[in-house]
Amino acid sequence: MKTEDSFFRKSDYCKNCFDCDHRSELFNVLTEEQMYRLNNNRYEVIYNAGETIHKQGSSATHVITLTSGLAKLYLEGKHRDIILEILKPTDFFAAPGIFVDNRHHYTIKAITPTTACFLDVEHFREMINKNPYFAQKYIEMMNEKTINSFGKILELTQKQMPGRVAGAILYLSNTIYESKNMDMELSRQDIADLCGLSKESTIRILKDFKDAEYISLEGKHLTIKDHESLQQIYNNG
Repeated sequence: MKTEDSFFRKSDYCKNCFDCDHRSELFNVLTEEQMYRLNNNRYEVIYNAGETIHKQGSSATHVITLTSGLAKLYLEGKHRDIILEILKPTDFFAAPGIFVDNRHHYTIKAITPTTACFLDVEHFREMINKNPYFAQKYIEMMNEKTINSFGKILELTQKQMPGRVAGAILYLSNTIYESKNMDMELSRQDIADLCGLSKESTIRILKDFKDAEYISLEGKHLTIKDHESLQQIYNNG
């Protein structure tokens, strides 16, 4: 649980909303007055690796922008968790429930030491009601997340296990680390949850990819050696 001191500690990323280069692009369409209000009505929280940012089923009181570190957004299932997305700085997330039942429908947990800015949900609703450009940008972002979720459903239900693991590696390379050489903070269990597989199956497939020289893997350092073969495995499912 966060102490009072941890809520008010400032990180190197916490300047102000005007100069912040870690804020979501969603807020770029606010008026100057709204930016002042945003700056005066938000606060920063610092998390250690493994700490929960918000819990599935809890009350949705704030919308959040990640300002440093990595976090995982996942569904808690009875038998297995499913990671839907890895979050990185400037990623914005508002619970789908803020306009439905005021509940979080997924859990977000810090993978690395992480900082996040919180904005009260009532103030967020006010900005949506008063700024049509902000509302449109928010709808665009939520629609993009919905489309990505559709793709995730197809991947988990129609691709074979090697295709899912190849897809996870390509996703981490293209979207999260933006490199073929990755010092991954994710655990093997995280990779398994990203694929919707058991940890044991994921480790076996990673070993198969290593033996085939599609990747090199030493500890948490992963390098893609044969991008074309991984892409083929993913495409063929």
